[in-house]
Amino acid sequence: MSYFCHLSPRQKWSFVAMRVRCALHPEHPEMVEQFVQVGGFLAQRSRIDPWEAAVVTAQVLLDTATDRELPLHWRNRCMRNLPEQLALLDRMALSPADMQQAQGFRRRAELAIV
Repeated sequence: MSYFCHLSPRQKWSFVAMRVRCALHPEHPEMVEQFVQVGGFLAQRSRIDPWEAAVVTAQVLLDTATDRELPLHWRNRCMRNLPEQLALLDRMALSPADMQQAQGFRRRAELAIV
């Protein structure tokens, strides 16, 4: 996979996000946690805006967890990682728009039945 070497860290993270969202490797559910960890790492290293990293991570986890076409064990893995991301969004929300976006994620998660 030499093409992967030429991608920026952000592009690699986006690539993993797509693989998580589509459950391309359902035999490797640890990929979900790796996606979450890499997003946090990139935010800590100022490679990506922390708010953007938290929003993208929460969006991917929530969309994946509620996609009934994906394997149940994959969706459950995403749902288990979601509360920590929602709490992170709540802590990071500074503006009314951020607070509203965080609350929207929380409402969607509460309505989600896996």
